[in-house]
Amino acid sequence: MTISASFPWWRSAAIRTLMAMWTLTSAGCHLSDAGLTAYRPPDQYFAVLALEHHAINLSTQAPYDTLTLHTIRTMGDGSVVPGEVTYSVNKPGIRVTNGVLTAVSPVDSAVVRVTLTYGTITRTDSAVVSVIGTVPDHLHTFGLRLPAGDSAKSAVDVSKTIPFIRASASGGPLSNVLVSMVSSDTMIAAMTRSGNAVSITPRRPGRVVLSTSTYAYGAAWRDSLVFTVGWPISFAVPVVERFTTGSVATGLSFLHRDFTLGVGGCVVWHNPSATTDIDVQFDDSSHVGPPGGRVCPTNVQMLSPEIGGNIAPFHLLPLPTATEEEVANFTEEEFENYFNTYMRAVFSPFRGRTFPVAGVFPYRSALHGVTGIVRVCDERNDTTCAPVRVGGWY
Repeated sequence: MTISASFPWWRSAAIRTLMAMWTLTSAGCHLSDAGLTAYRPPDQYFAVLALEHHAINLSTQAPYDTLTLHTIRTMGDGSVVPGEVTYSVNKPGIRVTNGVLTAVSPVDSAVVRVTLTYGTITRTDSAVVSVIGTVPDHLHTFGLRLPAGDSAKSAVDVSKTIPFIRASASGGPLSNVLVSMVSSDTMIAAMTRSGNAVSITPRRPGRVVLSTSTYAYGAAWRDSLVFTVGWPISFAVPVVERFTTGSVATGLSFLHRDFTLGVGGCVVWHNPSATTDIDVQFDDSSHVGPPGGRVCPTNVQMLSPEIGGNIAPFHLLPLPTATEEEVANFTEEEFENYFNTYMRAVFSPFRGRTFPVAGVFPYRSALHGVTGIVRVCDERNDTTCAPVRVGGWY
């Protein structure tokens, strides 16, 4: 193709770019041409570099002043990664010579880091180190402890705190002993320690192993707990306005159509419309209870807190209007009536129901023809309602 002198330069450049992109795309269609790839065979892939201990407690008093640092360094096929591990420390209170960690002077918290390079892959790991200047008081009891009668389980929307023990033979707490804490899957549950308590934050249903470990004055200590994160025990279903199928008209619908709760859970429907009612009719309402208890407070249904089962049509009520001066001059009876009317209006768009037994509870709105399903899982006795694509359950 010939491009005249008057042909804009940018258009010529654009054509050349498109031609180049077409050529590359066409070349990519030849599947026999592997091209560049990041894939490495297992025996050539540097998979793991990890210290044996991630929390180390030493003393300047022998024999508690040294520790030989062992590392796990494996290829993808399980073989040992060749090469020399390098060590570094961030404070003069500790040093490493030929892989031996030595306490030099007292330090509350220092960091020792290991690094290893194989080919183009460099991996690193670290441990926190504490050094005391006296003869240590040894650990006698260590680990995560559940109170008697408690279970290693929580709903996904409820955090849980359990005791963490670091005690000497006399029973006194050794709060200065550094520890490592790890969740096997932080997308299911994370854990943080504050003093002698561990806070577990559930994030999605599933099971995890919560582990804690330390090396303290010549001895390694480890403990773990299998923790179950169950389905939520409270769930909100906003009511939204949507176009009716095959029409330009709009109607109300449930934002969430199919969801799962744990036994005893609460569902709250929220209709923010001030002009349009919605109702909730269950196929079987015999096991659909009224709001109540910690997970489903009665203020979500102040107009009729004692009623369970089907939900009659409801919408947002307008707030009563009264000036500050008028309210100040109300009689006691007038103020009580005003206050009750005000609170009913505030909570009018909410309706709550509890589900004390396991099962599947289909529901629909007779007014709008939309449907939904509440699934209630008995996680203690029924493994068939385990979450999908979350991993092992029981």
